[in-house]
Amino acid sequence: MKVQKYSNSTSRSNEWSRSGLIRCHFSHLASTQDFMSYWASKTPPPQFSLVSTDYQTAGRGQYGSPWTDPGGNISMSLIVYPENLRAEHQFMLHMWSALALAEALVSAGLPSESVRIKWPNDILVNAQKVAGILLQSNISGAYIRQSILGVGINVNASPFGMSQVTSLSQEGVHTQAGQLREQLLGYLFRSYREMIFDRGLSVYQEMYYQRLWKYQETVRFYENDSLQTGVITGISPLGHLCIDTDQGPREFTTKSIRFLRE
Repeated sequence: MKVQKYSNSTSRSNEWSRSGLIRCHFSHLASTQDFMSYWASKTPPPQFSLVSTDYQTAGRGQYGSPWTDPGGNISMSLIVYPENLRAEHQFMLHMWSALALAEALVSAGLPSESVRIKWPNDILVNAQKVAGILLQSNISGAYIRQSILGVGINVNASPFGMSQVTSLSQEGVHTQAGQLREQLLGYLFRSYREMIFDRGLSVYQEMYYQRLWKYQETVRFYENDSLQTGVITGISPLGHLCIDTDQGPREFTTKSIRFLRE
């Protein structure tokens, strides 16, 4: 992979530093996550360096699922180097980023009671997906040494061909992607500096539960091809979803469960 792969004659690359934060912005880019991963593999950038684009042509979501960007939305990736974050506690990064993203969207004008975090990486408004998170971490020994956070927000339009999604514009919030991106970066930066990574998930669980979709409510879901029913009771110390099922309390990973959104 070469950096030239992401370059194009119409791109407007603008890199500058403000309060020690480095941004690289493009008019269009294949994938901000891939760009940041390549950059980090060559010369690791300073913490909170950001890559963003107006139009992402080859974005992806959880497990490599395609993300078709209609343009005018937020597509960005930033890099962090957590201190004293053990590998088994990496879900703290999900907590940090999801809570910061939810608060940024509320600050932009969404009603607070309508914004929920759908475990592990989606932000919903009125039960419709408005934003998503993609985290890729580099683990060395027992600790996470580096993590790249990708964020996509539907500002002006929803991605093509996807159901149960919405945008800020559709929800009555009209803002510019660039302005919201800067506000979100501020929320992420401030909350990250306050995180105490060696204390574990329990310190932040209560805040997370206040935003957790269907917390203490009944949900229907597929485990493989089996339709099941249960009540979401929380998050385990490893970041697994805890559900009280007909077979008793169980923990689920993202690969083992698929919800029915009703």
